[in-house]
Amino acid sequence: MSYFLKLTGTILTCLLLVSSVSGNSRPAMTNLTGLINSTGDDFSPTATTSGRFVIFNSKRENTGGHDLFMVKNTQGFWSKPLPLKELNTKYNEETPYITGDGRVLLFASDRPGAVSPVKTSKGNKLITYNIYISYNVKGLWSVPEPIKGEVNTTWNERSPSLSHDGTTLFFTRWPYKNFSRARLCMATLKNGRYTDVQEIGPPVHEKSLEIAMIPAIEKNKYYFSSIRDGGNGGWDIYYTYFIDGKFSKPVILGKEINTEHDELYYVPTLKYSLLASNRPDSMGGFDIYTNRSVPAGEKNIVKSVRMQNKETRLKITSIESETGDTIKNSLFKIILFTLNGDKRVTERTSDDDGSVTVRPKADVIKIEIVPDTAAGNLRSVSVDVIHGNYQELVLKFKPSEKKEPKGKENITEKPEKHDDTSVKKDANTVHKTVDSRNLNEHKYIYFSFNSWKIKTVYYPLLHSIADSLRSNPQLKLLITGHAGTIGSGNMNQHISLKRAMEVHNYIKCLGISGNQMHVTAMGEKNPRVWAKSIKGNITNRRVELIITEK
Repeated sequence: MSYFLKLTGTILTCLLLVSSVSGNSRPAMTNLTGLINSTGDDFSPTATTSGRFVIFNSKRENTGGHDLFMVKNTQGFWSKPLPLKELNTKYNEETPYITGDGRVLLFASDRPGAVSPVKTSKGNKLITYNIYISYNVKGLWSVPEPIKGEVNTTWNERSPSLSHDGTTLFFTRWPYKNFSRARLCMATLKNGRYTDVQEIGPPVHEKSLEIAMIPAIEKNKYYFSSIRDGGNGGWDIYYTYFIDGKFSKPVILGKEINTEHDELYYVPTLKYSLLASNRPDSMGGFDIYTNRSVPAGEKNIVKSVRMQNKETRLKITSIESETGDTIKNSLFKIILFTLNGDKRVTERTSDDDGSVTVRPKADVIKIEIVPDTAAGNLRSVSVDVIHGNYQELVLKFKPSEKKEPKGKENITEKPEKHDDTSVKKDANTVHKTVDSRNLNEHKYIYFSFNSWKIKTVYYPLLHSIADSLRSNPQLKLLITGHAGTIGSGNMNQHISLKRAMEVHNYIKCLGISGNQMHVTAMGEKNPRVWAKSIKGNITNRRVELIITEK
């Protein structure tokens, strides 16, 4: 996937939306931010028919390559993604497909063991991907084996899937580092081997690019992704019917699914649908989206499992939203709602691992957790009690709102305290306010040389700023673009404006009005350091962000 994602990012880069997203025009698919997705690429979801099990591939900070991850959806709640250690290697495992009954898993990998790679005249190996198969035996995945037959070659074979009866294998094939020649293919099962490989032609392929033929729940219906005339500009989701050996004319799905960005790997289940997209609100290059409504409290629930001893427990953990570090001595008010309408109120303080455990009695039907008012950015959260289950609830606080442990000295600097009115100083001073949700400090986004592309590492920061602006319409974001001291003044002025506008447009795509933002371009006029080299100008190539009162 590494090469595929880089390629789509190079030749199919999607421009950010210039207009804000209104409630009426927002696509039905919503980002599973914080539930499944990471700041890396989260890609190619696949799910069982019931929707309980989802597998996808992701490259995360603690993984050497792209690995397979699994999550469970239990009573509407997502579990924490866990790597499939029995399948992952130091190589790349990508584009998984799980059958509707959860018994068979196909995926692509560049690991050795399938077809020997071609060698160049200089002895270099041209590494490509082949398709592997694994079986679920009593809850454990078997050792993956190359798919038997004529499917794997010295080209890339990826994005596999099976027809409902398992007699037809679909996949995408293309030559080494030549994705422009990618073609959907199909092979037929004969005597335990997939043979008679054929490229899928018209009307599915007609001067277009296609990838990933995924079966729908309905018989003979398939979804695939394509770039073609009549689409929205990037990869879009289409469907077709395969009856009596022939495909019907593809039909594009509506705007509730497709956008002007890239949509790939549309997966329907009985409860919801999934897809991968690189929309502006993604945390990384690609994120996983769903059309299922999010139950109250799910943005914080990360686990809900049945207990063998039928004990009912709720574990509440407070963490910093940016670092993931637990926060000790967080104060919570716990309100227990009973069947007869009574309320029981208690206060609890988190222990050294930042958690509090509640064991509700049989008559408790709902628990409301009210964080200490010092938290500021987090209102109360309600959770329906599932008796006999162990539930985990994670409450995410912004770092500036972290509550210090009692009796310990805070060695970090604290902002000055003021009353409810803003304290206005000279024009070069940030405005201070008592509202704990403000970010009255300088934040920086740094850029590569001669570039205004926002790096994915800064997406969480921009999403956090957008959340603050959305919740506080009285606040305004000052966006100031800067450039290095190499090149002409006019060119540096131009590139500093491009950087500032790129940030402006990104935040605007998250639903923030342009009236809440002000853009300034400084060019090379205010460098942090004077340098004549590209490396020396790293801190000069920046956008400065300040939230203040209007």
